[in-house]
Amino acid sequence: MKKAIFILLLISVQAVFSQTVKISSASFQYTPSAVAKKKIYYDISEIKIRPDGKLDRTYRIEVKVKNLSDKAVEGLVFKYSLRLFLKKGEKNFKDVPFIAEDLRISRLAPMAEKNVYIYNTDLPEQLRRIKTCGFEPAAVELEIAKEPRRGDEALEVSFFSFPFSK
Repeated sequence: MKKAIFILLLISVQAVFSQTVKISSASFQYTPSAVAKKKIYYDISEIKIRPDGKLDRTYRIEVKVKNLSDKAVEGLVFKYSLRLFLKKGEKNFKDVPFIAEDLRISRLAPMAEKNVYIYNTDLPEQLRRIKTCGFEPAAVELEIAKEPRRGDEALEVSFFSFPFSK
């Protein structure tokens, strides 16, 4: 009897966890090309800033989303925000989010992974604003979570940080 209850419990827990969609990774990418049809993006480990405080490349964020279920998932909405970490001297400061938007995926096949892209990072404008204040950008942080739906057991928020370099 105990064995049967344990097996039923295991199956029910497995069913709950098998219906999840996870954010597996996020990476910053850049393109050296200015031609719209020839843009090839490359992963980077640091966001490069020119000596005048501006960005010299076009950037986007690639987010990899996995469906761990054996059923297709439709109508996914992810909420995300971007925030800067600033430094002044030896002190670091966490700024408030400067952008908050939604990212939509119409359909995600069973047991599949999909790459979705965030093109609106608004980084050039944010760097222009802090340039004359005496602060330097240390990193940009992406905070992303799947919008809750009926039947969800938990809310998972993922954080990804990308440093700046000169």
